[in-house]
Amino acid sequence: MKMNPKFLLIRLLVLLSLPILLTSCDGELLYRVLVAIYDAPIDDPLYADTFVTIEGIEINGKELDDFNGPKTINISNLQNGILFELVKDAGLPSGEYDEMTLLLNYDEDDQGEAPGCYLNTSYGRKLDLSNGLSGIQKITLNKDLNLSEDATNRFIIDFDLRKTIKNGGPGDQEDMVFVSPSGIAEGLRLVNQDETGTLKGSITLPSPNSFTVNYFAVYAYKKGTFDRSSEEIDVDGDGIPFENAVTSTSTGFNKTGSTREFSMYYLEEGEYDLVFEAYSQIEFSASQFGFAVPTATQSITYPITIKAGEETTINLDDIEIIP
Repeated sequence: MKMNPKFLLIRLLVLLSLPILLTSCDGELLYRVLVAIYDAPIDDPLYADTFVTIEGIEINGKELDDFNGPKTINISNLQNGILFELVKDAGLPSGEYDEMTLLLNYDEDDQGEAPGCYLNTSYGRKLDLSNGLSGIQKITLNKDLNLSEDATNRFIIDFDLRKTIKNGGPGDQEDMVFVSPSGIAEGLRLVNQDETGTLKGSITLPSPNSFTVNYFAVYAYKKGTFDRSSEEIDVDGDGIPFENAVTSTSTGFNKTGSTREFSMYYLEEGEYDLVFEAYSQIEFSASQFGFAVPTATQSITYPITIKAGEETTINLDDIEIIP
């Protein structure tokens, strides 16, 4: 019997669209796992490029065999939705998994040169981020992974530089270093890409402020968790305010015009409050100018709802700046 070529094409497309299941040598069904890394844009113009060297990736102590390390990655390039795939097609035996571990090499990069994790400033310095530590540091992220057998499980690590790098100490405020390994773990987000959405928005400045405000830092908090009295100051002395924000971004530095745009990617589904902190800037020094609030109110949070697989938009044009 001669088959219609169109039928053959349709049948081929259907077969290609079906998930390809991985199996081990003994025929055991494996979970398919993809791991990518991302950086929430930092709200500090002093940072230019930040490099980390990843030696390996583990899930519940099992090293993912699809990772070919070490890999030195410029985290600062991974913004505005851009991902770097660390693991493209690993296989894990069926079971329950609740942690993922990054192995960071503090000593040397993927070319064998020291240091392994470092920062290039916008004024031409290369800073070792190791903070006196050496060797391989394990950064463990705890999360129920809920792996699926019939689809690729796509996980994203948001390496939030704002939360993981601090000033080196009194007397040399230009030196930046990593916080402790446990502090780095607290500053990283691990999400399932299929459970996240995107936020895009803009904020229009009142005419008197359009030349004074250089940029906005934008913070997303779980609904009802923002406390201005504790969040806008450095409570624990590590030089990092707004530590309880889920993630953050900025409207970009040295932008012109009264309307500034921003975006947040890979936010897990749920309700959030946005906080906009305005900064004025002269050369490399920035100072807080105030917070954006709805006109005639004293509330400085803007509620939003994120839905998985969808893009949420917010446009603010009826604001004032309060100290």
